[in-house]
Amino acid sequence: KEVLSNEDVKIKKIIEGLDLPAHLSKNEFISKNSIFVLEHKLGQIIEIQNYNKDPKINPKPILNIESLISENESWEQGFTGFAFSPNFEEDKYIFVSYVNKKNQTILSRFEYDDKIKQAKLSSEVELLSVERLSSTEDAPLHNCGTISFNPKDNYLYICLCDTHVPESAQNIKVLNGKILRIDPFNLSENEKNYSVVRENPFFQLGGKPEILFLGFRNPWKFSFDSETGDIYIPDVGSEYIEELNIVKYKNFNNYLN
Repeated sequence: KEVLSNEDVKIKKIIEGLDLPAHLSKNEFISKNSIFVLEHKLGQIIEIQNYNKDPKINPKPILNIESLISENESWEQGFTGFAFSPNFEEDKYIFVSYVNKKNQTILSRFEYDDKIKQAKLSSEVELLSVERLSSTEDAPLHNCGTISFNPKDNYLYICLCDTHVPESAQNIKVLNGKILRIDPFNLSENEKNYSVVRENPFFQLGGKPEILFLGFRNPWKFSFDSETGDIYIPDVGSEYIEELNIVKYKNFNNYLN
């Protein structure tokens, strides 16, 4: 297909004054006329009401986890991702990833309360905690944390960077430098708050069963084709090379991945 021209795409400013916005999403069960934006360092998800006509910021965030996240100055740390449950109408779950005060990457869920129009901190249920592999003296970079549900299977996908330990990306015994795929709606037999997907390539090969794809440095943002489920994974290079990986959904369960 031809590249879209200026006549095909128009850029419209919706609102100003956001603090390091890193992700946005819609949720029609909360509001049909709002978008929800992640403010990375402030540790909150805010609501922009009437975004397509007379937009304004709701001063009350739907979730604030500032008290949980790392306090250092690294712009790569903080509240790194969120995704509304595909079953939100019934379960009211908001899944999040963040770097905590111990420099661990945390995947957890919160439950939205319709009465107060927020998710309480006390509703947090932790699903996964991943340690940094680099020493405490290193800059706390390469954390990643993008999370998203694939519309084809409703599994939750999580990206994790190599935490400045390049060899970790090829080590199937650790989760760093990978993209994971889990089922967060069914508890596992070993008391985890999720279950692994049996079609994941390392489920039967002695590696971490959560791993779907490996070999990444800093795949801090990925997305899915909403119709096909294909995944688009950018990987940030060190000096000269940036990478874009595209995997067809039909190849997700191929052991060669």
